[in-house]
Amino acid sequence: MVNIIQKANTIATKAVYKNIGDNSSNLLKHMPRWLGLIPYELYVLPGMFLALGTMLWTGSITPLQFHLLPHWFAFSIFTYIKHNVHRERPGCRFPDMSIRDSPSHCNKARFLSFPSGHTGICFALATSLSLTLLSDRKLGKLFGLIDYDNKNIRYATLVIAYIVCVSTAIHRVSYGYHYVGDTIIGALIGMSIGYISYHIIEQLRGDKEEADISEITKTPIWNIIKYVGVLFCGIAILHFFLYNFKKLADIQH
Repeated sequence: MVNIIQKANTIATKAVYKNIGDNSSNLLKHMPRWLGLIPYELYVLPGMFLALGTMLWTGSITPLQFHLLPHWFAFSIFTYIKHNVHRERPGCRFPDMSIRDSPSHCNKARFLSFPSGHTGICFALATSLSLTLLSDRKLGKLFGLIDYDNKNIRYATLVIAYIVCVSTAIHRVSYGYHYVGDTIIGALIGMSIGYISYHIIEQLRGDKEEADISEITKTPIWNIIKYVGVLFCGIAILHFFLYNFKKLADIQH
C-alpha cells in the first residue's frame, strides 16, 4: 500500500512538473510564480514586519492573531519536521527533473522536501486570516483606503488568500522543489496551525474586542519599545525589497 502511494505521488509530481513546468507555454510556466510565490513572499516576509510594527504602534493583538503567531508557529514546526524526515527533493533525485530556477538549491537544501514549508505557512496564514475575516470583529481600514468592515471585501480577500496558497503549492511542485504529497500534507498541517493559533488568541480575548494590554502601553518603556520596534520593522521591509525580493528562490521554508 505504501509503495502504491509513493508511486502515485511520484507520477502526479512528474505530471505537474512536465505540464506546468518546462514543457508548457511561457504563460502557464510562470503563472504559479506570479499568482503564488511572489504574492506569498510579499505577504509573509514584509507582511510579518508590517504586522509587528502595527501591533507595536497600536497596541492591538489582532496582527499577532492572524499573522505573527501562525507564521512563527508554522515556521518552527516545518523546520523541525524537514530536518528530521530528510526527504530528497524530486528535482534533485530524478534525472528528468531539476530545480528550475536554482540548481544550486540541491547543494544546500537537498533533503528538505517534506513537508512543503511555503505551502504550509501560506495555508496557516490563510486559515487564521479567514477566521478573523469571518468573525464579527471590526477591523477598520487598511492604510485608510480598504474598508475591512465591508463583508464583500472580506470575502474577496479570503478567496485571494487561498488562490495564492494553491498557486504556491503548484509552484513548488512545478519547479521541482516538492512532491505533490509534500504540498498536501503541508497544507493540512498549516491549516491546523492556523486554526490553533487563532483560537489561542481568542482565549486571551475572552468577550473583549482586544485583550487588556492598555496598562502595558501606558508605561514609559512601551514608547521606547514602540519607536525602536517600528524603526526596525521599516528597515527590515526596506532590506527585503532591496535584497531578498530579487532572489525569491533562495528564501527557504
